[in-house]
Amino acid sequence: MANLIYRSLLRRRIVVVEDSFFLASHIADVLEEVGASILGPVPAFEQALKVAQSMDLDAAVFNSVLRGLRSDQLAESLGRRGVLCLVLSLTDKDDTDPLLRNHAVFQWPFDPRILVDMVVALVSRSTSSVDRQPPNPAHFQ
Repeated sequence: MANLIYRSLLRRRIVVVEDSFFLASHIADVLEEVGASILGPVPAFEQALKVAQSMDLDAAVFNSVLRGLRSDQLAESLGRRGVLCLVLSLTDKDDTDPLLRNHAVFQWPFDPRILVDMVVALVSRSTSSVDRQPPNPAHFQ
């Protein structure tokens, strides 16, 4: 994955919201390495809500639980602004949980290539996306 820039992620404004500094830094580094413009990492729920309500964003990657608080309100705020979300969770997609049912879910621990693939798919679906071309499959081999 090193030295590959994804056209669909180039300069996309993606907020990373995660209360674990190590995990947040890792996610931000992976996405920056492939061309995304990262806002954050944002470590706390209150800060994340302010960013969600005030910044122009292409996508958001956030933990389903931040410092013991579920991220449903953050997801709702982002959704009202048309920002697509990738939710990090310790569990797989769960149709009984509205947060996990209504958003793309990324289970961690994770493979960085899968994170990139999921974010590419997310921004490709975004109504604010300028470049709707799917990523070249050769990049994933």
